[in-house]
Amino acid sequence: MAARIDDVVPPRQTGIMDRRATKWAMALAKLVVLGAIVWIVWRHVEWGKLWLTLRGVRPAFFALSLACLFVVPVVLALRLSYVSKLPLRPLILCVVKSCFFNSLFVAQVGGDVYKIYFLSGVVRDRKRAIAFVAGDRVIGITGLVGLSLLNVTVGGRYFRDPRIHISVVLYLSALVMIFATIFLVPDNWLRGFDRYPRIGSLLAKIRRTRAYAREALTRKLLVGVALTLASYFLLIVGNVLAMLAMRLRVDMVASALYVPVISVAAVTLPISFNGLGVRESLFILFFGLAGYTAEEGLALGMVGLVGMTVVAIGGGVLVVVTGGRRALRGSNAAPRPQDGQLGRARRSSDARGESAGPGDP
Repeated sequence: MAARIDDVVPPRQTGIMDRRATKWAMALAKLVVLGAIVWIVWRHVEWGKLWLTLRGVRPAFFALSLACLFVVPVVLALRLSYVSKLPLRPLILCVVKSCFFNSLFVAQVGGDVYKIYFLSGVVRDRKRAIAFVAGDRVIGITGLVGLSLLNVTVGGRYFRDPRIHISVVLYLSALVMIFATIFLVPDNWLRGFDRYPRIGSLLAKIRRTRAYAREALTRKLLVGVALTLASYFLLIVGNVLAMLAMRLRVDMVASALYVPVISVAAVTLPISFNGLGVRESLFILFFGLAGYTAEEGLALGMVGLVGMTVVAIGGGVLVVVTGGRRALRGSNAAPRPQDGQLGRARRSSDARGESAGPGDP
């Protein structure tokens, strides 16, 4: 008689094996999607023309373009500092280190997890750390999606292909509906799915996350969105400087319209690691609508890729050199209880044969 799997492998271990298999399958699927994107780009780009475009780069404008990209983490750290009311300097290191973990996971999940880990060492409260990171992420996506919707509404004629225009509008509308559902649907409606284990567990996490985010978003949304817009203004300026660096035709309107939309897709589409391949292919697609060749669009996307790679490498070096939370030591972190003093007091009282009273610690 064939043995059941429960007789061979305990149920708990079976669940762990299932989760591991799912993670490996998702990672493999992302690699397949990334390979398909690279293959499509490879077919549409003439590499000789791309080399000619990159060979004539003017170093001064290229350095200024990268400088704009390097300032973006500082603005994001300023936004996180505003949300969490924590000092700016350690948060700059936190954001730079999170860029390294963003390069390892999809949709910047790795960076958010590291921020929670980092901030937990400051506030000594994991729930508050989740609240700060969730609020910061909601503010960022709210500003980015709002700016992108404004762009596709006002600058619709720049999206010359109706299919592309409609697809962008539908995707942004879907994001708005998802966030509205997550943050506006009453808890009683979500609890109706608790009978289904997987869906109920997911919705329970959503309820907790939005509670944390609402706590961090109190009277902070407008300034946070303004800082988000400032960070994307830097990306747009960096793209214009990249055009000047490669002696391309400068189109400030196209940069202002397309860069936020490309960033939305790179941040929210969980199909590649840190938007790798998605961002570059969308540069080819959208800037092709403005009259740029595929080689010129890819060259513009590669400037952003170089900037992100340099920041990610710098974050990885900081993680190795300073450790996960060492930058917080000496900052305005929440102090721990005086465990050493309490321990010495207890040991001395035990040595004297005394016992702590009801009101003593």
